[in-house]
Amino acid sequence: MFENFLYISRSILKILLISISGLLGFFIGFQLFKFIIVKTFNLPQKIWKEIILFLAIAGFIFFCASLIAYHLSPQGHHLMGYLGEYLALWTFYIFGWQSYFILGIIAIWIWTFAKSIFTSSDKSNDYESSYTLTTVLISLLVVFSILLGIYRIPGHPPHQGRIDYYASGWVGERMAFYGIQFLGTIGLFIAVIIFLITILLVITRIDLVKYIRNIYSYISQIVQQRILSPRKINKKSSVPSTSSSPPPPADEQIPPPPPPLSPEQSISEQVDFIETPVEYGDFLEDKIQQDLISLLHPPQDDLAQPLTSTSKLAKILVKKLKDFKINGSVVNVETGPVITTLEYSPDPGVKVSKISSFADDIAMAMHAEKVRIVAPIPGKSVVGVEIPNLKRNTVYLRAILEDPNFKNSPSPLTLGFGVDTSCHTKIGDLSTMPHLLIAGATGSGKSVCINSIISSIITRISPKNVRFILIDPKRIELSIYNGIPHLIRPVIVNCEHAPIILKALTHWMELRYKEFGKLGVRNIQAYNRKVSPDRQIPYLVTIVDELADLMLSTGREVEDALTRLAQMSRAVGIHLILATQRPSVNVITGVIKANFPARIAFRTTSNTDSRTILDRQGAEKLLGRGDMLYLAPGTSDPIRLHGSYLSTEEATSIVRYWSHLHLQNILKNRIKSSKQLANIISSNGPVLDSIIDPEQTPGSTEIIENFCSDQAEQFKLSSDQLYEILTSFQYYPPLSEQEQAPLPEFSPDQKLSLNLNSDDLDPLFESAKDYVIRSQVASVSAIQRHFSVGYARAGRIIDQLEAQGIIGPHQGSKSREVLVTEE
Repeated sequence: MFENFLYISRSILKILLISISGLLGFFIGFQLFKFIIVKTFNLPQKIWKEIILFLAIAGFIFFCASLIAYHLSPQGHHLMGYLGEYLALWTFYIFGWQSYFILGIIAIWIWTFAKSIFTSSDKSNDYESSYTLTTVLISLLVVFSILLGIYRIPGHPPHQGRIDYYASGWVGERMAFYGIQFLGTIGLFIAVIIFLITILLVITRIDLVKYIRNIYSYISQIVQQRILSPRKINKKSSVPSTSSSPPPPADEQIPPPPPPLSPEQSISEQVDFIETPVEYGDFLEDKIQQDLISLLHPPQDDLAQPLTSTSKLAKILVKKLKDFKINGSVVNVETGPVITTLEYSPDPGVKVSKISSFADDIAMAMHAEKVRIVAPIPGKSVVGVEIPNLKRNTVYLRAILEDPNFKNSPSPLTLGFGVDTSCHTKIGDLSTMPHLLIAGATGSGKSVCINSIISSIITRISPKNVRFILIDPKRIELSIYNGIPHLIRPVIVNCEHAPIILKALTHWMELRYKEFGKLGVRNIQAYNRKVSPDRQIPYLVTIVDELADLMLSTGREVEDALTRLAQMSRAVGIHLILATQRPSVNVITGVIKANFPARIAFRTTSNTDSRTILDRQGAEKLLGRGDMLYLAPGTSDPIRLHGSYLSTEEATSIVRYWSHLHLQNILKNRIKSSKQLANIISSNGPVLDSIIDPEQTPGSTEIIENFCSDQAEQFKLSSDQLYEILTSFQYYPPLSEQEQAPLPEFSPDQKLSLNLNSDDLDPLFESAKDYVIRSQVASVSAIQRHFSVGYARAGRIIDQLEAQGIIGPHQGSKSREVLVTEE
C-alpha cells in the first residue's frame, strides 16, 4: 500500500513538474521575444499588444483546425501538416475528448485580451469574469476526464503509425486509475459529484442552507395538503362556530386553484372563486389563503445578486481608504436584492467615526449613486459599507407570504415588511409594536408599504378577528379597499370626518376597558379566551395614509385623539399606523413620536427629516422604491430592509375576491343564484361602490336601478325585487361596540358635530316623515332610494319614525304599517 502511495505521489509530482516547466519555458520565451521586438523596432505598447493579439488569433485558428482535421485526414497525410498533426495527436493523447475545453479557455482569454485593447470597459471586471469561466471549463474538463477514465473508453480507432488514446486522455485515465485505487469506483463517483457541487457553489455563491430550507418547507406543505386531513388543519387555526352549518351539496364543490399568471392575461381575469359560502374563523381556511396568494405575482427564484465583481469592490474600498491613511481589509460580503454590504475590518488604532466621513469619496470611487456606512454594524466588530447593485431585484409580496416564518406566525397582526440585506424575510408583529409610524419623501414607497401591510393581514386573517378603519385624505390610495369586509365603514377621505372617527374609536376603547374590568382580564387575548366565540371581539387597526393633511386641517383635535389612543389602546386590541410624506416637527410632533416606538423611514430629502423620524441620520442615503430603515420597538439601531412590492392590479384582485366571497355570504339566504349575482356585482366597480357607500358615490341610486333593470330577468325577479335585495343589507358586519356608540353617518353637505352621544333626530327626519305619510310606504330601501342615503342611516330614520309613533313595528319581509295619514 505504501509503495503504491509513493508511486502515485511520484507520478503526480512528475506531472506538476512537467506542467510548470512548460509554462515557465513559454513565459521566458515570450518575454525574450517581446524584449527583442520592442527594443529592435521601438514599438508603442498598443501596437505591441495588437501584434500579440494577431499572433494569438492565428495560433488559435491553427490549433483549432489541427484538432478538427486530425480525425478528418486520410491515413498517412494530415491536412495541417506535421506540426498540426503532432500538436493535435499529443493534445488528444493528454486530454482526450476534453481537448475542446482547451479551445474554449484559449478563446475566452483572447476575447478578454482583445476587449482590453479596443474598449474602455472595466478590465478588472472582465478578468474576473474570465477567471470564473476558466474555472468552470477546467472543472468540467476534470469531471469528464475522470468519468470517461473509469471505463477506459477509446478515443478513436487507431491509425497506422499513430498513437492510440483514451477518450479521457492520459490525464483522465491516470486520475481515474489512482482514484479507484484509493476510493473505489463508487467512492470516486461520489467524490466527483462533491467536487462538481463545490465548484458550482463557489462560483454562483448560492445559499445552500436557504435552498434546503425551502425544499423542506415545500415538501412539508405537500405532505400537509395530501396526507393530513384538511379538517384537522383548520381546527388548529380557527375558532369553532356556535352554529353548525350543513355540508355543501355534491354539485357545489370547490374548484381548483386559479391557473398561473400569463403575460397576456391580467391578474383580475384569472380569479376563480370558491363555490360554497364559508363561515369565518379567526384564521382563513387553507383553500382561501392559497387562492388569495395565487393572485399575486410569483416570486423570483433568487433575490441575491451574483458576486462577479465582489473582489473588485473590495479592492476599490481598501485602496480608497488607504489613500486616506486608513488600513484594513474586507472580511465578508453580504449580497441582497438592492445593495451589497462589504464588511470592512479596520486595523487597530483606526477611529470608526473617521471612516463614516468618507462615504461620498467611496461613492465616487465606486461610481455608485449613494453609499451608506454603518459604523460599526451592531453586534459585529466591523464597519458596514452598503453599495447599490447595478441591477436591483424586486421583492414581491408573495415571497414574503409564502415564507414559513410568516405562515407559522401565531399573531393575527403579523406584517410582511420585506427582506433584509442578506435576503432573509423580515416580519413584524403589530400587536407588540403596538403602533407604527411610516414616513419618507414622495415616491419612496410608503403607499406600497401600506398596501403590503393591509394585504399581508387580509390574505391570512378573517374579518372576525381583524377590522380596519382607513383614513385617506389623498382620496386615491386606499379607496380600492372599500370592498373588503374587514372594514368597519367605507374609507374616510374627508379630513373633517377624521376627528369624529378617532373620537368614536376612543369611546370604543373605553367601552372595551369597562368590559375587561367586569371579567377581570388585562388584554384582548385573555378576554377572547374567557368569553364564548360569539362574544369575541376583533383587533381594530386604524391606518392614516397622510397625517400631514389631518394635522394641518384639524391638528389639535387629531393630535389629542391619536395621543390618547397611542397611550392606552394596546391592551384592548386597537392599533395605529400613521404615514406621512412630510416628516417635519409640526406633523410628527414630540408627543406623537414618543408613543410610536416602531418606525419605518423611507428615503428623505434631508438628514433633518431623517432625524425627525429615527432620531439619527441615514434615511437620506437610501435609494427609494421600497428601500427603508426599520426601527423595531425597544432598539436604538435601525436595520435596512427592502420592502415587498404589491401592484395596484394585485391589490384590486384581492379586494374583488373578498367582495365576491362576502357578497355570496350575504346573499345566500336572499337569492338562489347568490354566487352568480355576487360574481357580477364584484366585477362591476360602480355597482359595488353604490351598494357599499351610496352617499359618497355620485348617482348611486340610478346606477343600482339600471343594474337591476338589466340583470333582474336572468334571476327571474322584477327590477324592484332585485333592488330591494341589493339595498336591504348592511355590507360591513357590525361590531358590538357600534350598538352602544354607533359611528355617525356622513353626507357630503352635512355639517359635522363632535357630539357622538346626541339623541337628536336625524336632519332628514322631517322630510322622511312627510314622504312616508304621503306615500304610505315605510321601509329602509324606500328611504335609501328616495333620499340617497346609506343603509345604516336609513335604518336609523325608520327606528326614529317608529319611536315617534309614525309607523308600526317590523313585520319580517313586509313593509311596515304607516299609522298616520295625511288627514
